[in-house]
This record gives sequence, C-alpha cells and structure tokens, in this order.
Amino acid sequence: MMDKNSGEAFCGCSPGLSMYFYAPTNKCYELYTRGPCAVGHIISFNYTILRPECKCQDNFNFYQEDGACYELNTPGPCKQMPNCKGTPCYMKGMDSLLTGCRCLPENSLTDTGMCYEPYTRGPCQFGEWFVFNKDGGGNCEEKKYCKRFDNWHWWSPHQRCYRQFTQGPCGTGSLFYLDPEKGGPGCHCRQDWEAYYWHKTGECFEQESRGPCKPGQYFAYNSTTRVTECNCFKNHVVDTDGTCTQLYTQGPCPIGQIVIASQISGELSCDCGSHLRNHYWSPTGQCYPLYVQGPCTRGEQFRLDPRTNSPACIVWGGANNNK
Repeated sequence: MMDKNSGEAFCGCSPGLSMYFYAPTNKCYELYTRGPCAVGHIISFNYTILRPECKCQDNFNFYQEDGACYELNTPGPCKQMPNCKGTPCYMKGMDSLLTGCRCLPENSLTDTGMCYEPYTRGPCQFGEWFVFNKDGGGNCEEKKYCKRFDNWHWWSPHQRCYRQFTQGPCGTGSLFYLDPEKGGPGCHCRQDWEAYYWHKTGECFEQESRGPCKPGQYFAYNSTTRVTECNCFKNHVVDTDGTCTQLYTQGPCPIGQIVIASQISGELSCDCGSHLRNHYWSPTGQCYPLYVQGPCTRGEQFRLDPRTNSPACIVWGGANNNK
C-alpha cells in the first residue's frame, strides 16, 4: 500500500480494505490468486455480498466430496474411480450434461493430461473432431459432415445430421448414438445412460419428450435422485391416479367447476368462486374454461374481453356481449 502523506510503500491489512480483507482468516489477499482457498479455487470479490470469497478457477468445477475444484477434462478427483478399466475423466457428460467422473475408453488420455469423449470437438479447431488412436492418445481430424454443431452426426440412409441422444431416425425405445468402439452411428439403448433409461421397460427416450409417460406429462431426468421420471407440464396438475390435467380446464370436474391445484396437497382439485375471476360468471354463479361456449349462446365464446380483462361472451371478430 502507499502512505498518503509520504508517498512511500508499506505492508498492511485492515477490515477497511473491503475488497481484500477476508474475515475468516483476518488477513488480506491479492485478488485472483489462490489466497486462503482450497485447491483449484481463487479468491475473488463478490459485488453482490460486497466481500471476497473463494470460487473455482475458469474451466474448473467444484467437487462436492472433498470441497476442491478440479480442471474439467482431466482425471481430477477420479483417478481411483471404481470399476473403471478405461480412463477416468472429470468432465461434463454429453449425455446427462452433468459434471462428474466418467469412465472413457482406455486410450482417451492425451500427452498433455487431458481427456475427451470420443468423436467430439475436444481440443480441436472448428470443423474438426478428436479421433482416438488404437495405441493411445488421439489427433484432430476433419469432420466431414455436421461440422456446425458438436455431438451431431451424419446418418447416410437419410442423408442428414441428427443430434446424439435424440430419437432421430430410430424407433421408439432407442436413441441415435455414435458408438466409439465401432466408430459409426446407430440406434442404441444402454442401461448406463441414466439420463435416458426407463427401468420399467428397459427402453431409452429423448429428454423432454412424451416418452413412456401419460398425457400431460413429459420425460425428464432428476439430477438429485439420478433417475428418470415423468413430470407434469408447468400448466398441468397431477391427479391421484398419476395423470396430469391442464389447469383451469373442465377435466374430471362437474359442470360449473374447473381444475385447480389444491393449496394443501398440490394435487388436482375442483373449485369455483369469485376468486377465480378469469373464469367466474356471476349470472350463473359457475366457472367455465376459457375458449369454450360455456354459458354463452350459440356462436359466442367464453373468453376474456381484451378491453376490460374480464370474462365475456364474445363473437370472434365481432362485438362482445356482457350479458
């Protein structure tokens, strides 16, 4: 630091140096160095909480089990990965998009200590992909087709590109995949594809698709439980039998009531009242879904009047009738 009076330099630290003072150790540290942080971290000033904190370096990822940060696409904390007969690699998987330890083919480690999934861009330039050598390591080669996007591959029978781990040209229950052992794309399903595998039928389905799920649901991967599941769309609510029904529709409810989510259980419930202002029709004291005839006469539609934002009987393209 510099003395304001003499202009001379000196060494010091105080809580007043808010950008550099790290309270847990009562010391000051130069920003963007390791400082008091764990392996793979640097100390950086957080402008939201207005104090320095430890965070992972760029291209490093936090590893929950030991609290350290490790560089991606290296063996990192995975060197002693159980049951891995190939190359342990700490990386973001192309299938689940989750970061963790992956077991890659035996020759996946390069001379620089980096590891990459087969036939991805890896360390290569645009328009190239990383191809493994049988004797170890690999080299960058031109990717003849589908250069614009990583993880897209050419399917000769259709003369077009498909993204890996989508249904693509495959039948129900299998996904498009480039097998690194065979070096060619095809339709596959494997139990270790946990983000796509449905244990009940032994089939694989594309993320965010209908998959094996009931109407109103979509197929998804729960990164907490690490299993696939069927979820209701955000504008749907689940019934006791596991089906999903769109909110504010008739659903299984009696005429005059509409589907809502129970405030207690969050499951499907039927209700009507003035509190459902977008659906309540005071002349009948009942509720109706929008865009149906409801209490209106033939040729009219029950919907919100764009001028008042209140329910009305409207002839599409004509004047409204607030009876």
